[in-house]
Amino acid sequence: MINQLANLSLDDFKKLMHIEFTQQQQLEMIERRNQLIKFDVDAPQYLLEHEVKQFFSFVENYNELMLLKFLWVTGSRITEALLVTPSNFIFGIDSCLMTLPTQKKRKLVKKVELIDENGIKRISPIYESARGVRHIQISKQNESQSLFIDDLRRYIVTNKTGQNQLLFNYTRFQAYRFIKKVQSIAEKNNVNFPFEVTPHTFRHSCAMNLVYNNVDERIIQKYLGHSRIENTRKYTKIFHLENDLSHVNF
Repeated sequence: MINQLANLSLDDFKKLMHIEFTQQQQLEMIERRNQLIKFDVDAPQYLLEHEVKQFFSFVENYNELMLLKFLWVTGSRITEALLVTPSNFIFGIDSCLMTLPTQKKRKLVKKVELIDENGIKRISPIYESARGVRHIQISKQNESQSLFIDDLRRYIVTNKTGQNQLLFNYTRFQAYRFIKKVQSIAEKNNVNFPFEVTPHTFRHSCAMNLVYNNVDERIIQKYLGHSRIENTRKYTKIFHLENDLSHVNF
C-alpha cells in the first residue's frame, strides 16, 4: 500500500535538503527578486523562506497558521488544501505519506454530431471534470518537515478532527481575507512585502524554495503535481534570470 501511494521514493525526498543561507545571501536574493518585480517580468510572486517565517510570526490564529504552513510545505493550491481530511495522511515512524487532491482537469469523453439551427452538421466534444491526486512523502530526516509533521499531528488531535472531516474549515474568500489581515499587521510593524500576499504565494514560494535547494525539476514537477514540465520550468527560469542579475550592480 505504501509503495503504491508514493510517487516519489524516500531517496528522492532525501534530496529535499535544507540549505542555510547567510543574511547577506538572503538580502541579495531579495534584491534580485525585487528587481524582477520592478522590471515587470512575468514571474510567479514568491517569498523566500525567511520571509515566509516572518509572515507566519504575525499570524495570531492557530488554525490560520496551520493552513498557511500546509500551503507552504505541501505547495498545495488553496482549493486543494480545503478538501483535505486526516484520511489523506499516513503517519509513519520516519515520514508522512500524503495523498492530496489536485486541480480538476477536463477529460474528453466523446464527440457527438449535432445539427445547428442552420442545418449544418457540427462535431461537439463532451467533457467531464475529474479531480486527480498527487502523492508526496514528508520526511522526518528534514528538520523543517519533521517539525511540520509534529505540528500536523498535534493540530488534528487538538481539533479532534475525524478521519473524514475537513482539516481546514475555511472558504477561499476567508483565506484571502485573513492573509490580507496578517499582511496589514506586518506592515503596521514596519515589515513590508513587495506585493500582495495571497494563498497562491505559498505554492510559488514552496516551488522556489525547492529550486533554491537544488532539487531536480522532475522531482519538483511530481511534488507540485504538474502534468506538464513546462509549468515547473517557469520557476527554474526565474532562478536563472536571478543568477544573471547577480552580476549586475544596482
